[in-house]
Amino acid sequence: NGFGATALLSILFASFGFLTFGGASSGFILNNYSTKDFGAVLCRVLTIGTLICGYPIVLSGSRSALFALMKKGENVTESLRLNATKLLLSGVTCIALVLENSGFVVSLNGAITGSSIIYIFPSLMFLRSTQKRLLSGELKMSKSLRAERMLNKFMIGLG
Repeated sequence: NGFGATALLSILFASFGFLTFGGASSGFILNNYSTKDFGAVLCRVLTIGTLICGYPIVLSGSRSALFALMKKGENVTESLRLNATKLLLSGVTCIALVLENSGFVVSLNGAITGSSIIYIFPSLMFLRSTQKRLLSGELKMSKSLRAERMLNKFMIGLG
């Protein structure tokens, strides 16, 4: 029911946005509103706040993923962590300076975060939980568990 309600609300809001501006709708819907419209200005400020506050979380996750791929369990020195942070931050900042459409950044951020929350995180939690219980002997491997673990790995790849 929750997914259905969310999908319905998303379709409803997208339809109203499109019906308001038609085919001339900008990719970032707030760009269609006047800069003197208080509600639109407030929404722009809140969007900027969301991007700024979410940025450290995404950067930290990206850095951790980079270390997991490159170092594979080795200890990461503070110097390396700091240099990686500078490199990632510089790269993202350079990309941000070149992009003219902030709607792309907002959409990409929403897509990555949404798919992580919906597909990746629950599957990772299930795989970690079942792995621990299998190793402790609390759980026995069965065909259905093997299939469910395989489907969760597929969901991670899909996400």
